[in-house]
Amino acid sequence: MEISESASSDAASPSTPLVGSQYNSVNQFCRLTNKFQSLGLAGVLSYAFLNLCYYLGTFLVLWLYVIPSPGGLGFIRAVKRVVEVLAIVWAGGEVTKLLRLAGALILAPFFDRVLNWFTGRFGFDSRGKAFGLLILSGFTLAFMALVTVTLLWS
Repeated sequence: MEISESASSDAASPSTPLVGSQYNSVNQFCRLTNKFQSLGLAGVLSYAFLNLCYYLGTFLVLWLYVIPSPGGLGFIRAVKRVVEVLAIVWAGGEVTKLLRLAGALILAPFFDRVLNWFTGRFGFDSRGKAFGLLILSGFTLAFMALVTVTLLWS
């Protein structure tokens, strides 16, 4: 998905029903997306990190405190409960997407240094390979947390 100048000019066309603050939000989102695309792997890594923190943190807070689940649910009911809570987390994630994108822009220089350090420290041939390992590590952490919660409550 590539957002170009024509996409932001389309938002300003008279046939588009965007007015006032809606237009400003779409225009701001297009500008942030263009900046984000110019950051490359560091931008994607920072956005992935913020997504990991949001989704995993929100899931655990909901599961443990907001809508606590009783123990001994059984495996099938525990899986259903995990899916229900994940749906709530996903809906909240749609609301905070612009905030996480802006945060990723702010954190991208830091993650650029992290990516460079990780590439050199562990002897990767390219930043892409280091990036892949870091992303895989995040997915593994999230998956293990969901499996652990499911098994503990089943």
